[in-house]
Amino acid sequence: MARFVAISRERHAGKAWRRITDYSFAAKSPTVPLVGAEFPKAALSFPIAFVEQDGGFMPVGVMALVPDQNMFVGPSGEWLGLYVPAVLRSHPFRLAASPNGGPPVLCIDEDADTVVDAGGPGAPFFDPDGAPSAALKDILRFLTQIDANRVATARAVAALAAAGVIEPWSIKVAAADGEKAIAGLYAVQERQLNTIAPDTFLDLRGAGALPIAYTQCLSMMQLSVFDRLASQRTQLETARAHRNKELSRSFTVPAEEEMVEFSWGNLP
Repeated sequence: MARFVAISRERHAGKAWRRITDYSFAAKSPTVPLVGAEFPKAALSFPIAFVEQDGGFMPVGVMALVPDQNMFVGPSGEWLGLYVPAVLRSHPFRLAASPNGGPPVLCIDEDADTVVDAGGPGAPFFDPDGAPSAALKDILRFLTQIDANRVATARAVAALAAAGVIEPWSIKVAAADGEKAIAGLYAVQERQLNTIAPDTFLDLRGAGALPIAYTQCLSMMQLSVFDRLASQRTQLETARAHRNKELSRSFTVPAEEEMVEFSWGNLP
């Protein structure tokens, strides 16, 4: 379980973190939060949808159409898509609200296996003089930009919801007992978007909601990506099983070679 704590010199001066190459931590996440700035690239890689949250809607990248699975995470933790969502790229960092109402606080999941002792491979949290390292400043800058864009995204999505163009997304997938409907995902209804009143259209434009709406609609064509990913994952799993078998075989001594004899007299 994640254990996020605020980063401080006292606690993390001797720590570093390695760049993420293994996304196994997200292997059971069928949806991943997005912000509007990610939509253009995300829409080329996976479907974008909305989910209900706190009485409104939040945009997410759809990683799978089944619970507790992320089809974009391969059997060895490799990422199989074209685009990696910002929330995954910034792992194991996150911003938390300041208890005194000040700027957000940069936190890290200390249980993440990417957190290591300084001095080896990895970017240190602090320079030898105790100042935040350039790498840590980059992380804080990145998360601050994402956090600011999240506010703008929430405003745009709220405008779409108020205009009545976000409705349940009807998706059905094949199951052993027939087709199964996927619940909990919402999408912009393009037909309704194209017939809204001119004043409402101008309101959406002013809220920056139109690019989000149209990009989300385009991303719905990415549903077919899951068939490709299923095939790719099967190939990777087969290849990994073959490698493991070969590796196991390389450490197995054939029965006829179990007894090894040395001729001590031939030693120098």
